[in-house]
Order: sequence, then C-alpha cells, then structure tokens
Amino acid sequence: MPLSSNLLDFLSPGIPIVFQSDQTREHLQRLAQRFPQVSAGWLECRLACFDRDLDCGLMLRPSQFRLHDFQQARKEADPSWFPLLHLQRALSTDASIEARVFSEAIEMIGMEFDLPESVAVDPVPLPFLALRSSIARDHALSGRVLRDALSLFGCTELAPLAQGVLRRMPDSVSLDQFGVLAAREPPALRLNLGGFSPGAMARFLLACDWPGDPQRLL
Repeated sequence: MPLSSNLLDFLSPGIPIVFQSDQTREHLQRLAQRFPQVSAGWLECRLACFDRDLDCGLMLRPSQFRLHDFQQARKEADPSWFPLLHLQRALSTDASIEARVFSEAIEMIGMEFDLPESVAVDPVPLPFLALRSSIARDHALSGRVLRDALSLFGCTELAPLAQGVLRRMPDSVSLDQFGVLAAREPPALRLNLGGFSPGAMARFLLACDWPGDPQRLL
C-alpha cells in the first residue's frame, strides 16, 4: 500500500487549508503514488509566513531505499542526484567492507521532499540518516559515520563545522540523526542531538556560538 493511501490521507487533514494550496496537495498526491509502503512519515507547513509551501517526508529501512521509487525516469546524468546514487551504492549488498560498516550503522533513512507552492517539478529528496542507538551514543563511532557520510555526499567542506559541534557535545548526548542536504545551494547539514538536560543544552548552544537567545529555550 503506497504512502498516499495510508499516511498521506491520515496526516494531511490535520493541516488547515490555509497552509496548503490545491496545487501543492495535487503535487504531493502525484509524488506519493511512487512511494513504497512505509510505516512512518510526516508533513511540514510554515505557520508564520503563510506561503503554503509543504514538505513531505517518509522513513525507510535501508533495505527499502531504491531510487527508482522516487524518480519518474533514471536521472544518473543529473548531478543533483549523485549523492543519493552514492548512498544507494553504499547500501547495496555488494558494497565494499568499508561501505558495509557505514550502512550497518544506519537504523532508518528519512527522505524529505520540499514542495514549494509555485513549483510543479519533482524535487530531489533530502536524506536524513538515523543511527542505531549503540552507534549514536558512541561519540567516536557516530563521528566517523558522519564524516563518511559527508565524504559520500561530496560535502567534506562541512566536516570542520560538524566536528566543532561534536567536540562540544556532553558525554550524555547522542547523535541520533543527521541530514546532509547536498541538493541545496549552498549545501547544509542538520544534526539531531538527544539526551540534553535544559541547562546543558543552553551551555552547549552558547559554546557553539548559536545566535539565538538561550533564555527563550523551552
């Protein structure tokens, strides 16, 4: 059963029509017809700006990651798809020993599709890698997986920034998930960290030169 006939129909009614246009909804329905069966997904809307852009995401096990599910046609000549092709090869059964060590650290793969209201072209999905808990809690191993991912996606210029953040993580904090947004310009990195106490989180953000106000943290 594709996502469009279960999770999509479950999630979308919870988003008021003011946050999603008919065009965006129809685009999402077309895109979702190619999704594999999944048990978890999400929709994101922007509450503050009312631009009615919508993002859709789904969670896959590594064995479910097949790019032909997301492409209308093979686009191996399109450079924007290269990072995902590299990920697919790293997850394949005939991958090198080094690639298999990398793939075995991954519990789930999140795929996010940004759907601007005014654009009908199917977007290149943005991958998020959720690590196995034993890897996530080990700073050395999770850091290695992150470095390998940045190399795999051709985003090694982000490695110094990532390492600076990881060096400041308290011992109790884990790198649960990260996203290498290689298809964006410029490329970006998202780190999802877990295990903070409220006070430790504020100190960590200040140490990382976070530009926000720690007093406003919940």
